[in-house]
Amino acid sequence: MPRSHMKGRPMRKLTKEQKRDVAAIAIKKDSDIDFSDTPPVVDWSGAEVGKFYRPAKRRVTVRLH
Repeated sequence: MPRSHMKGRPMRKLTKEQKRDVAAIAIKKDSDIDFSDTPPVVDWSGAEVGKFYRPAKRRVTVRLH
């Protein structure tokens, strides 16, 4: 089973109602979805590229004699 990003706990399976809701959203066209309650983000001048990026850890072995 693939692991989720929830601190090692597997994700719960969707209920029948959740599966139905996801399927209903998936068949809609983008133009049919109402985004009127979410304002568009147009000013990205304060954005920082890579601010939260953390490279994957690598295991390193060192032998001392």
